[in-house]
Amino acid sequence: MRFLSRTTQTSRILVRHPDMARRRRVPASEVVENLSQDFAYQAELARQVEEQSELAAECAADERECVQEIRRLGYDIDSVWDLVDGALHPVLARRFVGPY
Repeated sequence: MRFLSRTTQTSRILVRHPDMARRRRVPASEVVENLSQDFAYQAELARQVEEQSELAAECAADERECVQEIRRLGYDIDSVWDLVDGALHPVLARRFVGPY
C-alpha cells in the first residue's frame, strides 16, 4: 500500500509482515485458561518457582551469616540492606559483593 506523507511529500511503502496477519483478539482470561491447561508451561513455571525458592533460601542463609558477623563486631543491624551502598566499611574487612 502506498501513501503520500503530508509533511515530507515523499513516497513511502508500508509492508505488512506475514506473521502479522489478521488475528483475532484473545481476552486475557482465555490466555490464562489456556496456560493453566498447558502441561509444558506449568512444568516450566514450577521449575522456575523451585529455582527462585532455592536462590532465596541461599541468599537468606548468606544474609544471616553476614548479619551475625557484623553484629559480632558490635554493629546493631538487622539486614544486609543496612549496608546498601556496598562501600567498604572502615571496620569491616571485606566488601559485600555477590550474586545478590
